[in-house]
Amino acid sequence: MVEDPHWRKYAEAGFDRSIASIKISGMTIETVGLQAFGNAELTITVEEPSLVLAARGYLATLANYIASGAELTELQTVACGSWLLEFRMNGYGKLEAWEFDRQAERIVFGATFAISLWRSQLGVCEKLGVDFLPARMGDLVWLSSDVFESRSLIHGEREAFDGMSGWWLNSEDWDRDPKKFRKEHVAHVVSALPELARFLALPSGYHFTVDRDGNVVELGFDAALASKMRPAT
Repeated sequence: MVEDPHWRKYAEAGFDRSIASIKISGMTIETVGLQAFGNAELTITVEEPSLVLAARGYLATLANYIASGAELTELQTVACGSWLLEFRMNGYGKLEAWEFDRQAERIVFGATFAISLWRSQLGVCEKLGVDFLPARMGDLVWLSSDVFESRSLIHGEREAFDGMSGWWLNSEDWDRDPKKFRKEHVAHVVSALPELARFLALPSGYHFTVDRDGNVVELGFDAALASKMRPAT
């Protein structure tokens, strides 16, 4: 898997138009010029007009990444925030983006969900002026056993990376019994709790509380939390 090539290194310097140009046709975005670097052109399709510019930004950083000496090949997966894209060769010799569906059960054409998640996670990090460090789709999260079913507030905090994602989630109803925590993959958390998915790229030390409609009750940083690491048992 290619780690998310984004954001600081490949985008802050701006898109280098001498590398490639980005062509937009409706809701399909594609590169023009990557063949000069020995790589097939890339194409991303989204279903929502509001995502076109975000998809362009993501594709531009991929182009810069490839021009830096990397290579993107057929069936290779690329991180897109806390989701994954897989690039497949189409009938025109271009690598087009496919994504896992919202339930993370099958690969489907396009990148609507992945780009939407990437944009929302990046937006939170940029607003706070912090590094973009998304928990990966296959990483594990500790959560209280009632967090998926509870209708109460949900609290999340990210500790020092513990070999998993660093994230701990619990509902307001949790009775503080540590034995009632279990591990779930980030993909399942994003699918079941979309209202908090946008926070999962925040660095260690950040914590938040949201209601089940996604309204933010609390969001902050705790330096002690950033160095804390509970045993992953």
